[in-house]
Amino acid sequence: MLNGLLTFRVETGLFNLVRTGQIVMELIRPIDYQLSRLMVVIGGALADACFSIPSVVALGVLFLHPEAPASTERALVFGVSVAIGFLIKFLLSYVTAALSIWTENIVGLVWLRSAITDIFSGAVVPLTFLPVVVRQVAQWSPFQAVIYIPLAIYLGHGPPISDLLVQCAWAAGLWVMAKVLWSQSLRRLTVLGG
Repeated sequence: MLNGLLTFRVETGLFNLVRTGQIVMELIRPIDYQLSRLMVVIGGALADACFSIPSVVALGVLFLHPEAPASTERALVFGVSVAIGFLIKFLLSYVTAALSIWTENIVGLVWLRSAITDIFSGAVVPLTFLPVVVRQVAQWSPFQAVIYIPLAIYLGHGPPISDLLVQCAWAAGLWVMAKVLWSQSLRRLTVLGG
């Protein structure tokens, strides 16, 4: 369920804007493009959540009998962690989207980013079940901060504050990386031959 809420199509949307030349209209607006994309994605995720969360939770409680969070504090920290995980997944998608200016087709990059994110975030298989080498790679990557860390907090594994600090560090680093890459990509942008 968590991975489903963190799914959006930042890359293909930006690629289509670049391909059609409509990116120019987005760039002349007096607002930071990265921040505006984040707000659009948040709006879409909130709308999706209003419809999907109640039914998924009801079905989950009815058929799966999930565990409650380890404590009330963990439940609150879990909510914060999910929000940071959402931001990190957005930024990973935005970095891929910025690369769309450098390519003729973004589909391969989107599939690659999606596969890597799903595997190294713990969305497909919990990281604890992966071979040691793969798990160590995942633990040194931003991907674990998307799904694995929020779920570890929910289940009461590990110190939640250090997990949140890891997420915040990745979010800050990816925000800067996305800004720099977007700035470099705009220098290469050519719309309608100009």
